[in-house]
Amino acid sequence: MEIRTPLLIDVSTTFEEYISRLSLTDKKKFKSNKSITSGYKFDLVQYDPFLMRKFITLWETQTVYGGLPIKWYRPMEFMDALDTLIMFKVSLDDEIIGLHCFEKCDQLAYGHPPLYDKKKFPNLARFSWFSMIKHCCNSEIKYLDMDGGSGRDWRTLLLERHNHENLDPRLLHLKYKWCYVPKDVKDDPNKETPYLEFRCSCNWKQLVETGEFFCNGHNRKMIGGYGKYSEENDSPRFLLK
Repeated sequence: MEIRTPLLIDVSTTFEEYISRLSLTDKKKFKSNKSITSGYKFDLVQYDPFLMRKFITLWETQTVYGGLPIKWYRPMEFMDALDTLIMFKVSLDDEIIGLHCFEKCDQLAYGHPPLYDKKKFPNLARFSWFSMIKHCCNSEIKYLDMDGGSGRDWRTLLLERHNHENLDPRLLHLKYKWCYVPKDVKDDPNKETPYLEFRCSCNWKQLVETGEFFCNGHNRKMIGGYGKYSEENDSPRFLLK
């Protein structure tokens, strides 16, 4: 079982509506990136373990945050076994220059980091995230989770977003993600639901609040906290509606 902090993008509207909710600065970032990456294509592809290994290997030769080595956070065997994984390719002139995946669990999509050559294609990540958001807006998905780390619920993450460096240096990686969050959400965090994200041992992910909740894969109930299960034969339900 794993519980993490979601960084949520509401994709229940059209993409045009989503863009209209961004701040003026973030709209300019989107328009600038769209112009710079006009030759890029973002396409859904069948999961390819060899392609995944190729780009994870490339990703791990690079550094972040002034020289820290990158380590992909999941074993390849884990990625291969995820039947919820959806893969996209980013291409330029028919060459695949990046991969981007998310795990789809009903109306929740959990986005993995885009995999690409950071020096050769410095604008690819923003293009890929906006493209993934657009794809989700055109689907049944309600939320795209860009991953907020661990230890906080979604509302608390928003409330503390200006203090991440002081609270936990490991959360510096969140700074670039805030440009994807609509202005009204950042301006009034108290309106947001204090969601956590729960991954059961069957690898099913869903948003939860507090108290009890259910795993869709195991049909079992979690009671009152982390790691206490009831094997009652309850019907699964979702707090993401």
